[in-house]
Amino acid sequence: YAVASRGGDFSYVYPSVEYRWSPERAMKEFNTPLAVDIHAISGKGALIKRVMIVGSVLDCLGLCKVPSMSLLDHFDLELETALTIALTDLSLDARTLFKIGERVLTLERLFNVKHGASHDDDTLPPMFLENGSSEQNPVPLEPMVQDFYKAMGWDEEGRPLGGTVQDLELET
Repeated sequence: YAVASRGGDFSYVYPSVEYRWSPERAMKEFNTPLAVDIHAISGKGALIKRVMIVGSVLDCLGLCKVPSMSLLDHFDLELETALTIALTDLSLDARTLFKIGERVLTLERLFNVKHGASHDDDTLPPMFLENGSSEQNPVPLEPMVQDFYKAMGWDEEGRPLGGTVQDLELET
């Protein structure tokens, strides 16, 4: 939720795969089983990138996230691609929808950065960062935020890199 474009919104970042996918599937999809280990801090960047892209595409299509992301547990956009083709007669594939979703996320970030958002905004309130122990050791959010930035092709301050902007055809 810390990196959501519109602030900490449970319906914007929908990381249910962290709880539902096996370590084997995580290894296949994200090259690390730690992505679905709820106690690990590494491997989260690729997972959050994936769920945010899928969520972005569903939002763009005007579809509810609950059926696809919770009930069906689909994060490949194959069903959404078939629906889009049937409704629009466009020639596209799931990879194209993923790229559209990535473009939307990066464009949102560019907009937010232009209007004053920064790395400092990519956090959570202190009560969410406390682990509940008597020692009150904070949850190490920063490594996960940096992992997400790297997965998205953004710099350490959360600004989309020039190559990313160019690859996504978002020249400003």
